[in-house]
Amino acid sequence: MKIDLPTLQRFFASAPFMVDLGVQATGLGDDGRVHTRIDLQPRHRQHSGVVHAGVMAAMADHSMGAAAQVQAPEGLLVLTAEFKVNLLRGARGDWLECEAWVVKPGRQ
Repeated sequence: MKIDLPTLQRFFASAPFMVDLGVQATGLGDDGRVHTRIDLQPRHRQHSGVVHAGVMAAMADHSMGAAAQVQAPEGLLVLTAEFKVNLLRGARGDWLECEAWVVKPGRQ
């Protein structure tokens, strides 16, 4: 499926949870790489000040799904079937950026 950045941005804007979190598509590479960003607010943080892992996981999941959807055949909708996240350390700062791409497309 060939899409452009405005189409990708509409995809994110049509996902209520991504809108609630504030995740926005910021770039789309020629190779199908999807770039997203979230401007962090107090509501995204744990009591310790680090970003909640659920925020990072949701951002990663939707960004990866978008990258897969960019490469999917017309009429095929992508859905996450299995998902695992390993975090190296807590995230801090004013924003998070995510870059997602397909390493090896499957048959289905």
